[in-house]
Amino acid sequence: MCGIVAVTGYKKALPLLINGLEKLEYRGYDSAGIAIINSENNCISCKKAEGKLKNLKSNLNDHNIPGTVGIGMVYLVSILMNMFGGTGISLIHSNGLFGIGFSLFVVAMASLNLVLDFDFIEDGAEKGMPKYMEWYGAFALMVTLIWLYMEILRLLAKLRR
Repeated sequence: MCGIVAVTGYKKALPLLINGLEKLEYRGYDSAGIAIINSENNCISCKKAEGKLKNLKSNLNDHNIPGTVGIGMVYLVSILMNMFGGTGISLIHSNGLFGIGFSLFVVAMASLNLVLDFDFIEDGAEKGMPKYMEWYGAFALMVTLIWLYMEILRLLAKLRR
């Protein structure tokens, strides 16, 4: 049995993840781990520890890591559950109130990421970043536009049912 905690948004993810893991700790897990993508430098920070959650807490430095990857993790877990014979996370794919609300939330997050991509490109142009950074900005913008397009189509399909 496993417990999964996901966070997305602009708040610091680390305290929210620790709080969620603390609420799951009573189930008797024998290890814990955290993976967070830092949107400022696009690095993945991974920490894990065996035993109780206090062992993981002692390994963590107080990082100020914003969490923006929770939605991707939820979709990844759903895909993996479907691949291994499970039903996935059916609530997020349903056309019920929760599924539509989740899709609205994801569309809002994708829209905010689009603003962040344009801000990254604008900052890079103002600061005279190296030429190769243009490709990072263009790729991020393309991925976000495709993500936003797919999520809007998914939302429209849920509203149509």
